[in-house]
Amino acid sequence: MYNIFETTDTDASFYKRDTNGLREITLSTCTNDGSLRTTVLAREVTQ
Repeated sequence: MYNIFETTDTDASFYKRDTNGLREITLSTCTNDGSLRTTVLAREVTQ
């Protein structure tokens, strides 16, 4: 994981980003009260 953040439920700007050719995964879920979205970004580790 390289980034964990909260944003509005309408913000989708993080879906389009330069990954420098590395595979990434995005997990996005609503906060408990539904007012925000918690997002976790992770990328593959190269050896």
